Amino acid sequence: MVRFIRQEVEEKANEINVSAEEEFQHREVAVGGSGDEKDQAGVREGREAGGSAKKIEYSMQLNASRIKVLQAQDDLVSSMKEAAAKELPHVSYDHHSYRRLLRDLIVQSLLRLKESAVLLRCQKEDLELVESFRIFVKD
Repeated sequence: MVRFIRQEVEEKANEINVSAEEEFQHREVAVGGSGDEKDQAGVREGREAGGSAKKIEYSMQLNASRIKVLQAQDDLVSSMKEAAAKELPHVSYDHHSYRRLLRDLIVQSLLRLKESAVLLRCQKEDLELVESFRIFVKD
């Protein structure tokens, strides 16, 4: 997603540069191409002022689109958390899926911690189950 946004930014920046260059060429031809320094300075100032306004507008649009993307991601994460919270109380009813979930959570946690010794805390009713994973987790 970030690569896509960066690519869009680079493409838009190139478009802005090309249009600014074309506008400059057009004004230079309109001025006569060999006017005095005063005329050329006026053209340069006009180009810079127009380019700055375009850059500011583009930056504002880019920031607005970034905010939309971040808001959509936040909404998705929130909905996933709500769904998981609703589903979680029912997971322990199915012993097979609960066992698999518990094992996967322990393995994932240990992989993230990257520690050689870890203290696990669990419910009393899950103690035997957690201890049965000890052999599996040592690998």
